[in-house]
Amino acid sequence: RKGVNLGIGVDHYREKIARIHHHGMMVAGTFIFGNDGDGPDIFRRTSRFVVEAGVDLAHFGILVPDPGTDLYERLRNEGRLLYTSYPDDYRRHHLGQALFVPKAMSPQQLETGAQTAIQAVSRWPVLLRRAWRTWRDTGNGFAALIALAWTRSGLRARIADT
Repeated sequence: RKGVNLGIGVDHYREKIARIHHHGMMVAGTFIFGNDGDGPDIFRRTSRFVVEAGVDLAHFGILVPDPGTDLYERLRNEGRLLYTSYPDDYRRHHLGQALFVPKAMSPQQLETGAQTAIQAVSRWPVLLRRAWRTWRDTGNGFAALIALAWTRSGLRARIADT
């Protein structure tokens, strides 16, 4: 239900990213895995999009159904929640752990897939190509350094190593 995303349309994301780069700005993208329409191929497709489209700062995470939200209630009613002992289970609320059973994969596949996507965009050869592309597309060397540092220290430390 994100009106902005629906208004632009996924088919036009690459064009919008190129326009933003043309104006010397970086593009940050947050990608959440575990939606009902996500199958096991979502991780490969998303990491490939990040690299090919030139997303400078990519953040990946697993969908978190917080108590009190419509999502939590729906998953509870469907019997798909793995943890329901709150407030104790809040310690599990980070972007690297599955808190529910996805429709099209196992919780373990969701966790492993998210880590695989992170690794796909943060391996040194890919990371260096992405940083070079940021510099080339934005004309901003500082932006390329930010992209490099974010991916190596921020993304991996917050998600892959949790």
